[in-house]
Amino acid sequence: MPDKFIQAAEDLNLISELTISLFKQVCADANMLPGRHRFALNLSPMQLHDQDLFAKMRVLYTQAGLKPDRFEIEITEGALVENIENARATVDSLREAGFSIALDDFGTGYSSLYHLREIHFDRVKIDRSFIRDIASDERAASYADAMIRLGRSLHLSVTAEGIEDQAVLSRLREMGCDVGQGYLFAKPMPAPAIAAALENLLHPAS
Repeated sequence: MPDKFIQAAEDLNLISELTISLFKQVCADANMLPGRHRFALNLSPMQLHDQDLFAKMRVLYTQAGLKPDRFEIEITEGALVENIENARATVDSLREAGFSIALDDFGTGYSSLYHLREIHFDRVKIDRSFIRDIASDERAASYADAMIRLGRSLHLSVTAEGIEDQAVLSRLREMGCDVGQGYLFAKPMPAPAIAAALENLLHPAS
């Protein structure tokens, strides 16, 4: 699982090499998918200040004929805790370069509201722990609704993670959530399968 191999990559100082390998594949896959989709990339906390990593990413998306606005960088709150000033500078430079920036696992980290005040994000992603029970637990639904309202009041796009059944999706639609993510829509799949699934969505068989 990701929490195992990502930790191993960090411990072995291979996380940036892994990220570049994945980003290179994404740039190749982007040109074979129908439509103009955005791709999300998670960064490890230790990568947030790696300017060499960002320079390599710039070379890859330029060579692929892509623009930086095709990519969204997801940052967990844990990456922001150690040095908020450096984190703010890095996020600002990424946004100026054209990347969209998302605060991942919103609500689970340290002082979420402080980070929203101090750093300019484009999106918040509500952790699945706040989403999974909203169809059966009104208290859970109230928390999720409050987080969605907060995001929208700050002019942030809001993504709900971990959607696995239709009842949860229906509640999120009632709450006005912008984007949903989870196994209800699709499980991980190779690029050719994604291309076929997207083509079916864009041009469903009659």
